[in-house]
Amino acid sequence: MFKTPSIPDNIRRLKPPLNFVNPLQIGIDGPNLFGTETLCGDWNGDLLLLAQDFAPADEVRAVLKKHGSKGAWRHNDGDGRYGIGMITNENICRHLNSIGRNVDLAGRKSFDSGVLYGNASFFLKEGNVSPTNGVRASAPVFQFVIENMRKLRVVACLGKPAFEGVMGWLGSSADWRLHMNARKPVRHGQLSIFALAHPGQLGINGRLPSATHSERVAAVSADWRAVGKALS
Repeated sequence: MFKTPSIPDNIRRLKPPLNFVNPLQIGIDGPNLFGTETLCGDWNGDLLLLAQDFAPADEVRAVLKKHGSKGAWRHNDGDGRYGIGMITNENICRHLNSIGRNVDLAGRKSFDSGVLYGNASFFLKEGNVSPTNGVRASAPVFQFVIENMRKLRVVACLGKPAFEGVMGWLGSSADWRLHMNARKPVRHGQLSIFALAHPGQLGINGRLPSATHSERVAAVSADWRAVGKALS
């Protein structure tokens, strides 16, 4: 079991862009880089999941006030701390289990799941702003992650902002929907980078905009099977 490596000062002090905050500068003091590591936190894994961002800064502050620094920096498992992310996390568990990764919503398999779950924007949003600048400014965090995931083979980007963020960090202009529809990863060295729909309801609805719900669900399941095949 390989837990989160020591978080370096350059990340703890990383300056956020306008309308964002560094979570490690507002009272978060747990050992994890990402709050979502409590669901999937295996730094020795070969799969990195990147969602868009964690939660709005105001919501994190409210949970901090009630539950303390370590209690606030965790995924939504249905205990009522957070009002968002529950459906997303349930769907992530279902998709990961479908490709042979043993994950449960409570996070009991976090450190031996073979998966690290993080966010393309390390920073938290202040208000209703686009995640773009937060994602762009998180490049040093992504670099730290890939340097410390020594067995990493696949990056699964959950939604367009995450995929475009990774492409920006790598200097690529690859198109999210084109690669998602083709189920064809972008290759970068030894990495295969997949474009996926966000696992929340809006992401599922946008997978095939003119299709039926069952067709969308089937398409998303096939997308994840492509990820599983790349890991086999």
